[in-house]
Amino acid sequence: MLSVTSSGLSPLSNTDIEIFNRIDLQPDVLAFPWHPERAFQYNYPMKVVGGSGQYRWGCQETNVARIDGQGVLTSIGEGIARPKVMDAKNSLHFDVSTAYVVPPVDMKFVPSPVEAQVGSVLDMPLAVFGRTIEDGDVIPFVRCHRMPLQWSFSEEGMFVIDESYETDFSAISSKACVALRIRALRVGFTELRALYEVDGISLSAKVVIGGFDPLKLVSPEEDALVALGSSWNYVFEGGPLPWVLEPTRFFQSGQDSKNDRVAVFAAGKDAADNHQLRVVCKDLGHHMFSVYVGNEPSETNLFPANATASTRVICGTPSTLELSPDLPEEYSRSCPWFREKTSDLPVLRDTNLGLRGHAFDQLG
Repeated sequence: MLSVTSSGLSPLSNTDIEIFNRIDLQPDVLAFPWHPERAFQYNYPMKVVGGSGQYRWGCQETNVARIDGQGVLTSIGEGIARPKVMDAKNSLHFDVSTAYVVPPVDMKFVPSPVEAQVGSVLDMPLAVFGRTIEDGDVIPFVRCHRMPLQWSFSEEGMFVIDESYETDFSAISSKACVALRIRALRVGFTELRALYEVDGISLSAKVVIGGFDPLKLVSPEEDALVALGSSWNYVFEGGPLPWVLEPTRFFQSGQDSKNDRVAVFAAGKDAADNHQLRVVCKDLGHHMFSVYVGNEPSETNLFPANATASTRVICGTPSTLELSPDLPEEYSRSCPWFREKTSDLPVLRDTNLGLRGHAFDQLG
């Protein structure tokens, strides 16, 4: 606040002047969809900064839009409106925005996560666009959740739509005007499609989405005891699949929680398409390690899902070694040697016999 005293031989009066930042009304341009067959109304809270903090709102084009005392703008009919905010302490201190209510001309899915673990959800934001009346520039709608959109999947049964979900505009991209919540039901890929057909206008958008099982250890079922310097293949199942549109971006890797205690190498996939990691013991003790599975970001999957699972390996020094013949299972049932459990094993001359070694620690 600035106090001003008049000049001259004697003071005539004092005047207090308050100086504020300029008023800024946002957004300065916005748009709502107009449906000729269904005159849906959309509300949008305008934001203002600056001034004294006390405002008056107005909009002369009441056939197009109206604005209440809290700055909430509501679309009414097709056309252009110019909502205005004024400082309650000085009506000459104001700002104006431009609002369009126009038919939709295009729509597309906004980049967002497109992979979900089975049982979890994806929120799929959709942007819909109109054109400015003066020059025909494309402009995104700020709200479109009442548009009669038709949603479908190229393959049914992989995802399901959450019909009870209402778009949380604070949680989705500012470029989107509606979001669809879907839940993953099983593993695989499908295409989500959005369709708008009203009064001769036909618009569509599509995006590929995928579901995957949680990443978990399947072998060994218990902690593996591995001799120092030896290795063991750990098998994991689940995790994100190679992205169907860009499978070369897929990766699987492992890491020791404590550097240099064990070495972890990706060993490809087994016959059941499970992830294999070869773990080499480099130091004695119980060591944790983790496996990471996912896809690197790509043009069609900017926000890929990554899964992590952890387990441990016991690296020890063997105290005993047991050798046994490596024979088919039916031999153990029919051969007399196995029934008598003698120490000597008869072997047919000029034949090769494989031996299987088992190492045990002091606890067996």
